[in-house]
Amino acid sequence: PDDVKPTHHWVTHIFNQLQDYRPVYNFWTFLFEHLNKVLKSYSMNNHSNGEIEVTFMHAFQKDV
Repeated sequence: PDDVKPTHHWVTHIFNQLQDYRPVYNFWTFLFEHLNKVLKSYSMNNHSNGEIEVTFMHAFQKDV
């Protein structure tokens, strides 16, 4: 489908990971990759000194 997009970075590691950690479902990381994308989408508003964590928390709570 048009909505499916491969994660090319993972492809560079897949062969070694399959040998080290088989079967594949033991190291599936789609959820974490998705959450990383969600966090990156939040506006940072040029916060510094730890305020960015609070910004992420508030934005994440609105989405949940």
